[in-house]
Amino acid sequence: MQASDTETQSSSTAEKKEVAKMSDARFYRNALQMAIMWTAVCFSTYLLHFQLKYLRGDIFANNNYSAISDFIAVLSCGVIYNKFGLKATYHAAFVSGLIGALGILYLEQTYGTPSTGSASLTAAELQYRQNMFYSYMPWLCFVAKFGIAMAFLNSYYASFTEENIFPIERRATAIGICNFCARGL
Repeated sequence: MQASDTETQSSSTAEKKEVAKMSDARFYRNALQMAIMWTAVCFSTYLLHFQLKYLRGDIFANNNYSAISDFIAVLSCGVIYNKFGLKATYHAAFVSGLIGALGILYLEQTYGTPSTGSASLTAAELQYRQNMFYSYMPWLCFVAKFGIAMAFLNSYYASFTEENIFPIERRATAIGICNFCARGL
């Protein structure tokens, strides 16, 4: 019984040493990839947050849905990350963010600016356009912000917990590089 425990401990320490001996090229490649991911999600997070006040519809509903989506993303990201892994979580997050962003873009382009023939719009048609914003914009903000928040959290989870991305000996340096790139650009 003790021999099997010793073998298990030695094999786990051998795996840890193998991960710790990550080549410099692989480390820098991982740092560059994660810096790009951090930059993309930071930019998207701040852009959507700053643009919420300019989106049509009720500003309070848009902000409330954005806050609720952040809360749900925090609760669900760790579960999804542990169950499906890094790539699947990134894919789900980016697809969700893209669907929300394209929906916002479509709603703004279709119902936002009146076309040249808008003088002939009736009061009912104008009311319909306004109702489209008040009913759909908060939900689209919710979907976009959920995806962006999940990608943001996923970047942190991967950087702080994945041994094959950043080994412990170099993790602080790598996270500092990623944070500098993301917040500085």
